[in-house]
Amino acid sequence: MEFPVTISGSPQPLKISFAPSATVGDLKERIQKQLNKSPDPNQILAQNNEVLKNHMPLRRVIESPGSLILVDVELDVTVKTSANERFQVKVRPGETQIIDLMQKIEAELQVPIKDQKLFHGKTRLSDNPHNDLPKELVYSLNRTVDVFVPDYIEVTVENSASGESITLKIDKEKRLTDLAQEIPSYRNMDDNQEAIFLVDGRQLSPIQDTGTLARLGIFSGSRIKLEVRILFIRVFVTGLPQGRLTIQCNPLETFQDLLNHVQSRTKLKEIGGATFSTKGRNFNPKKDLDTLQDYGIEHRSILDFKKEKTRSSKGQQR
Repeated sequence: MEFPVTISGSPQPLKISFAPSATVGDLKERIQKQLNKSPDPNQILAQNNEVLKNHMPLRRVIESPGSLILVDVELDVTVKTSANERFQVKVRPGETQIIDLMQKIEAELQVPIKDQKLFHGKTRLSDNPHNDLPKELVYSLNRTVDVFVPDYIEVTVENSASGESITLKIDKEKRLTDLAQEIPSYRNMDDNQEAIFLVDGRQLSPIQDTGTLARLGIFSGSRIKLEVRILFIRVFVTGLPQGRLTIQCNPLETFQDLLNHVQSRTKLKEIGGATFSTKGRNFNPKKDLDTLQDYGIEHRSILDFKKEKTRSSKGQQR
């Protein structure tokens, strides 16, 4: 039997003789041999925009209406940017996913995959980067995709604590949270810390100020200061009858405030005197009156509580 097969990029179909007992894979191998091409099982043979599997019997293909189309092993896809630039990339449709195409675009434009908005017609391909290339693109006579290139700005961020600066390239339509994620010191922040960005005398919060960088007045050349503030510290108090107690407090509180927290959270009766010990140092709430922060008490510090023994009335009479 003769099978008319449309070859991608060729005006006339190719007629191939083959027995109906053969498989799609056998047919592809015969076509490639006739075209003087190296055998490639990943080349796509399609019918009615559906890829035919290599193990499928040709008898089933014959019984189905619709012409056979052999797609090139390697296709040229035209990429059109939002700046009206055009270039071509080569893809292998039988093996390529959308992310592979995006990687080629990244290499050409120096635009990271995370910043690409890739479309084929009205379909946003970049939303599903691990999908195969859409058949509407593979079988199309006009294989063109559109990529929207961000309008980048360069800003300098200075860490107010360390004095270190970092220059970042970022899409001006991104948000403050996106900028923050590019800063290593921000990514390493603890759960008790809050980041504040100082821009031209204004305080901006990644959580509260959700507009784009452009709307927040951040442009190319802007200098931003990152200030990390401690919201609270969580300390672990040991030596109590009920075991370890976790207390969340303000770093500007004192040991007397911490003692009050312990008393309100436990069944201990009024505590006359007590000490807190950590790293070989003892602190007396009645004498050590500066803030916990001043004494170096940090988030997740462990403090050993000891209640002072009261003299018995008999001992006092002596």
